[in-house]
Amino acid sequence: MLGGRRLMAGYRVSTPAKRDIVEILEYLVENAGGRIALDTEARIRSAFRTLAAFPALGRPRPEMTSKPALFFTVGIYVIVYRLESNTVVVFAILHGSRDIKAILQERPF
Repeated sequence: MLGGRRLMAGYRVSTPAKRDIVEILEYLVENAGGRIALDTEARIRSAFRTLAAFPALGRPRPEMTSKPALFFTVGIYVIVYRLESNTVVVFAILHGSRDIKAILQERPF
């Protein structure tokens, strides 16, 4: 917030993060059903809009990456992003039980 007002930013989902969404949804459709997959996708996309409106909601996790990134949790998923020129850029959406540190070491952002 600046002077008590929300900072409105846009958001962009990187290609690797788009693949993360597809993998999550494919897994959920196969293992939990289409309804749960759709609900999960809606919650993740809602989080993108929330982060665009309030980009400082995430928190740094220096134990996960030395890169300038913020982490925001949506249920059992972790969104990894940073603010670039008033745009929230999403780099990863990962299940919280995965080895997020190792994945981020391999992923360019």
